[in-house]
Amino acid sequence: MSREFSRARSWIRYLACGLPFAVAAPLSCAASGVEREPEEGPGPDASVLPDAASLDDGAAALDAPSDVAAGARCSSGGFCYEALPVPVPLVAVSATSMDQAWAVGGDVIMRWDGTSWKAAYRHDGLTSGTTVALRAVFAATDDVWTVGSTPFPDRRLHLVRYARGDGGAPVFREVSTEEPSVGDFWSGWLTPSADALWFLEADSGHVLRFLDAADGGITIDRWLPQGEPEDGAYYAWYGLWGFAGDDVYLSGMTCSFGSCTSLLAHYDGASWSLTVLEDPRIVTGMFGTRDPGQPKHLWLELVDFSSGARSIRLVPVSSDGGLGSPVLERAASGCGVFMGSAPAPGAAWLSDGCLVHRWNGSKLEVTPIAVGGEPPGRVNALWAGGADEAWVVGSSLPYKGPNVPDLGFAARREGKWLADGGKP
Repeated sequence: MSREFSRARSWIRYLACGLPFAVAAPLSCAASGVEREPEEGPGPDASVLPDAASLDDGAAALDAPSDVAAGARCSSGGFCYEALPVPVPLVAVSATSMDQAWAVGGDVIMRWDGTSWKAAYRHDGLTSGTTVALRAVFAATDDVWTVGSTPFPDRRLHLVRYARGDGGAPVFREVSTEEPSVGDFWSGWLTPSADALWFLEADSGHVLRFLDAADGGITIDRWLPQGEPEDGAYYAWYGLWGFAGDDVYLSGMTCSFGSCTSLLAHYDGASWSLTVLEDPRIVTGMFGTRDPGQPKHLWLELVDFSSGARSIRLVPVSSDGGLGSPVLERAASGCGVFMGSAPAPGAAWLSDGCLVHRWNGSKLEVTPIAVGGEPPGRVNALWAGGADEAWVVGSSLPYKGPNVPDLGFAARREGKWLADGGKP
């Protein structure tokens, strides 16, 4: 990647994330689903988490503050916090149902079995001779992909697979790669059959497709979608989503002679095609609907290159791959990364790192994750089971500095919830 290209991308991120914008319903910034470094805690909002307290037999307990009734660990929006078996910030979550969820943080893979979180796997740094920071998880039934990276200076992508081998029970296996890990912002999509994981690191510009190999390793296909080399343009890709193995989208931009244009790229199973968007803003994040049996929709985050102003747009995708008229568009601000999960066109959950928003098919509104009056920390990832169901995970407050490990949290919302914090 050229220095000019990297600087252009960094400027977009600075404008999108570093400048304060007062809007009615703040939402987002950056690419969908990302790794982030610890930051100072966000300002107060509707989101709060009970203070993380002591560890007892390896389990992280979450104590309810004094102004919350004994045993109450649920927000007025219906999110209930569950104890974690290992005190690490959680950076990613995925599930096949609300009762079968996976999350990662540090070198640990955790699993929710319908009753509690358990540590399912931990990287053995003593045996391997290196550490691994897990950054992403993608789950199908008895088939899970996790992606991490090894430390600087030899940062490489490192995979941990949970899958059946030779017809037996699912087992964990680690797969090292020679693929450099160069970016903090990533986006990924797992095919419904779990036979391929698509992965994009924004700073690399390369699109990767991981597939299981017969020898137990991983085969990696690699693309760098761009125009003709002689056009002298630079290309940046920030978001990735697929509806099928032959129906994959990228969002990004191309820059030439100081002018940048927003792009979508589409893979049809054979090749990539590029489409210039008739919009001066850059699509810096993207995710789409999950259910292959329903109409396809894409959620886009757009950033104005000159002002840094951001907005969120929901658009239908036609059978020929074109984008229809927006169903929803809203100005956006926020304190973190654009992330979301949409099981269907009329059901989605989004977050900007602080606030959590719910889309019910007709309106987008904040759903409180607060319990007690203090901010919970940083929302790092979420997964939606439906319009009324979601998992939210992140890094909990208080933040004590970059050299002090902070604790993670996982909050679960099931079914309809009344404003006073109870089920109907």
